[in-house]
Amino acid sequence: MPAGKKSLNPLPKSLRERTRYVLVEFEGNADELMFKKELNSVVLELFGSVGAAEFGLNIVKFGAKEKQAIVKVSRGFEAKLRVALLFLSEKNESLKCGVLRVSGTIKGLRGSI
Repeated sequence: MPAGKKSLNPLPKSLRERTRYVLVEFEGNADELMFKKELNSVVLELFGSVGAAEFGLNIVKFGAKEKQAIVKVSRGFEAKLRVALLFLSEKNESLKCGVLRVSGTIKGLRGSI
């Protein structure tokens, strides 16, 4: 295998799924596990299992001290994530959430958290 090549069959950039990174701010005392569990449950309730699978939802970074998290979603689902966070805030009074910024790269949000 050539020195520069890392895998045998990498997926070309043109075929990779596009993602967006969303900087979420929350109020209240929440840990990463609780936040992830509540967010996944709200997304599943609102959009069903197929919609939740299409979301590609993943928490990249969670800062309990800063009360911010970086959430990765598939491109085109940013507005649906905002709706899910609104419903999460309504469902769980102790956890109020809102979107601060959306970026195509983590680097675009790194200075915030």
